[in-house]
Amino acid sequence: MGAVLVSEHGKVIYEKGFGFSNVSAKELFTPSIPCYIGSMSKQFTATGIVILAEKGALGYDQSIRQYFPDLPECYQPVTIREMLHHSSGLPIFDDYPNMTENDVYEIVKKQTALRFGPGSKFEYCNANYTLLGML
Repeated sequence: MGAVLVSEHGKVIYEKGFGFSNVSAKELFTPSIPCYIGSMSKQFTATGIVILAEKGALGYDQSIRQYFPDLPECYQPVTIREMLHHSSGLPIFDDYPNMTENDVYEIVKKQTALRFGPGSKFEYCNANYTLLGML
């Protein structure tokens, strides 16, 4: 299931739903039906970060605290590059479809330590991309 919307210069040129929103009831999926896309958006967030870096608006090796100075001091060594690579050490917590960026940000702000030294290992963490998306 899903929907596709293509626009050009602010005008929708193609819009269509595919599959069912409710398989047992055979209800068709339409573009107006909200759905949780989960991690599918991470590739777009990463692309946005690359574009910002190419424009000189940020650097991959800058601390995330440069952009979010109210994050705890323990986040100082965490770079944008490490967040892109899921090697930041940010804490893992339950992530639910109805959590907002602000909900995640408030949880992250309350942390007092990283799980490991930034860049020392890989650990998938949705909070990385929440913060990157906020950039």
